Amino acid sequence: MPYDRISEYLKDAYNMPISQGSIKNLLDSFTEKSSLAYQRIKENIAKAVVVGADETGVKVDGEKFWIHTWQNPYNTFIAVSESRGIKAVKDNFPDGFPSSILVSDAWAAQLATPALSHQLCMAHLLRDLNHLIEIYPNHDWPVNMKQLLQDSLRARKTLEKEGFQSNSKQLEQIEVGLDELLKIEVDKKYKKITSFRKRLVKNRNYLFKFLYHSLVPSDNNGSERAIRNVKIKQKVSGQFRSESGARSFAIIRSVIDTIIKRNKNIFDCLAITANLVPE
Repeated sequence: MPYDRISEYLKDAYNMPISQGSIKNLLDSFTEKSSLAYQRIKENIAKAVVVGADETGVKVDGEKFWIHTWQNPYNTFIAVSESRGIKAVKDNFPDGFPSSILVSDAWAAQLATPALSHQLCMAHLLRDLNHLIEIYPNHDWPVNMKQLLQDSLRARKTLEKEGFQSNSKQLEQIEVGLDELLKIEVDKKYKKITSFRKRLVKNRNYLFKFLYHSLVPSDNNGSERAIRNVKIKQKVSGQFRSESGARSFAIIRSVIDTIIKRNKNIFDCLAITANLVPE
């Protein structure tokens, strides 16, 4: 929310006249006090076993910027960049994630990020397959691939109930079924199917990590939730008025989201942060 609207709201709702400059100073001070927690969140993400990544475009003073998030069930790290690509990753995590399985929607920069391994988002793949089925209703390949991916999701539910070593035969059938489908040469006139198939062939080893690691999700929904507040902010305000304002939002939102994930009292934690004495 712009400073002038915050000022008007406080005056109308609470009869608390406060200047825009004072609001900016308060936010700058709180951002500085939140920086230590922000850095610790970043360190936690860097050494996590599983990390989800996503990005979304945002306007900053009329220019196109990107908000990136890297998160897991206990931490959310949000950062602002002029780049959507690998530069944003290197600026924040120059070593990548050598100990992590990185879950993403297969954006090129995410797949180019050094990591122990990767997991593609099943929800995105199924969405793509639904589109292929819609535009090529008489072709069996996308139908069969969709069925296989749905079988893998059902297998995951079974594994969660019975243990991740309990159903090796079913997993073997899924792996064999995938290889058989990827071997099928699709007629080039079905351009979108051939393109999708090539993408799966290239990233074949990143499809079913979630069937072998209990902490790896089958989708990237956690990252989409972590970044959703950026879109809400943009709908309310239209844009960030400055890069420093966008960075303040990223820092404070990272801290708030992490507090929520850890089931802590938001007000108490923010009050403790606000009362920190700068070094």
